[in-house]
Amino acid sequence: TWDLSKALWIIREIAEMTIEKEFGVSRTILAD
Repeated sequence: TWDLSKALWIIREIAEMTIEKEFGVSRTILAD
């Protein structure tokens, strides 16, 4: 559903920002 897709997108965005902040990893590593 749209809600699930949106929730997963938000979780992914937060995870990417957290990883960048904590480890300095580029977003592109998590990109599909």
